[in-house]
Amino acid sequence: EGKKDDNVVDADFEEVKEENKEKSA
Repeated sequence: EGKKDDNVVDADFEEVKEENKEKSA
């Protein structure tokens, strides 16, 4: 289950990275 949480965090991190990319673009 801990690994599942990591996957969720990874997905959120990717989303934030995309948002930051658009902001700085």
